[in-house]
Amino acid sequence: MDDEVTRRVFVHIGTPKTGTTYLQSLMWGSRAQLVEQGLLLPLDGVREHFYLSNIARSASNAIESMPPSGQTSWTRMVDEVGVWDGDALISHELFAACPAPRIRWVFDQLKPLCDEVHVIVTARDFPRQVLAEWQQSVKHGRTHTFAEYCAALEAEDPERTGKAGRHGSVLFWRVQDLPRLVEEWSKFTTPAHVHVVTVPSAGAPHSLLWERFASVLGLESGVVDISVTVPNESLGIDEIEAVRRVNLAIPAWVPRRGVQTMIKQVLAEGVLAGRPSMRRFVAPPPLHAWACERGAGMLGQLRETPCHVVGALDDLDPVCEQQAGPTPDDVDEAAVAKVATEAIAALLFSPDNFAGTDTAHDHQRLAHVVDRRTHRLDEVRALLREERAVLAAERAHPLRTYARRTGGRLKRSVARFGRQPDDA
Repeated sequence: MDDEVTRRVFVHIGTPKTGTTYLQSLMWGSRAQLVEQGLLLPLDGVREHFYLSNIARSASNAIESMPPSGQTSWTRMVDEVGVWDGDALISHELFAACPAPRIRWVFDQLKPLCDEVHVIVTARDFPRQVLAEWQQSVKHGRTHTFAEYCAALEAEDPERTGKAGRHGSVLFWRVQDLPRLVEEWSKFTTPAHVHVVTVPSAGAPHSLLWERFASVLGLESGVVDISVTVPNESLGIDEIEAVRRVNLAIPAWVPRRGVQTMIKQVLAEGVLAGRPSMRRFVAPPPLHAWACERGAGMLGQLRETPCHVVGALDDLDPVCEQQAGPTPDDVDEAAVAKVATEAIAALLFSPDNFAGTDTAHDHQRLAHVVDRRTHRLDEVRALLREERAVLAAERAHPLRTYARRTGGRLKRSVARFGRQPDDA
């Protein structure tokens, strides 16, 4: 009887906004326990798996901006997985953005490391994805309204154009066209090794997504600490409108990476996320109807695509009944102003700005030191200018010129005399 264990490498490709951050936080928070169960998460965290996704999709601009550790991340991952005798998992939602030739490259790289390469796709119903991706694009510095965003999506819909379109700050159709994703990644493995894990419908237990995901990996769901949570990064209608208006004022010279850091990480997720009493918003009726129709069409295609479904495809069936709540067009100017004022106060008076009780005094003292040293530096520069003027005048004087020439001749004569051989 053959007791050899099949070694598998799982590639979790997203899609974005399907609970990926939640899943990754659970797994990295319990990495040691997963290793004990035979599952390796190679490298040192989500950031390094982001680097892997950049290399996998050959994103040249992103690769150029990576630190040295990012440049070597794929090689180091291959080394770690190559000597591991169990299963391994790579997880980042931007693997979904891999073009077809790079999908082949990923499989070519991973197949020598294991017996089977498996693909995991986490999926959520299309209307919720459209709202979430628009919000994410605003967090990344975009200025379009929800109506403008949807108009661009419709115009670039591959059902109309015949190819995956590219929209603004996100590759929306490349990462959210589920039937195409499953079909493209299935070309390099068997359908049974492509696992579509559906995000439970609204109101289901939060842990159900992890239970479904863990079952694909062959893990008991209790192997991780499910009390580990991540902050809710979603914003309300007033918060996202405040961010969008800030984006309109971003100077053109600010690099894209700086925009993402300051807008997404500092303002949106660092200050505004989690504000109490945020007004959750819904899509306007015409746009909701379009999203439901498009989502239903994608679900029909997915039902006909061979793959392993974990959960139920019915979870992806759009809720076409119009939900109650404000739409992105229902802007309350007073509420937006309140959000902006509180955000400014939070940024100015963050505890990080007042690490010690004497911070303000220290700043004042250092300012005086800088002023004194600047004044002294100006005095030294003035003295140097005076000295240069004196030297220039001396060099220009006729006697000075004669003295330099005479001195030069004497030095050359002495040098020649010093080279004469001694008398015997």
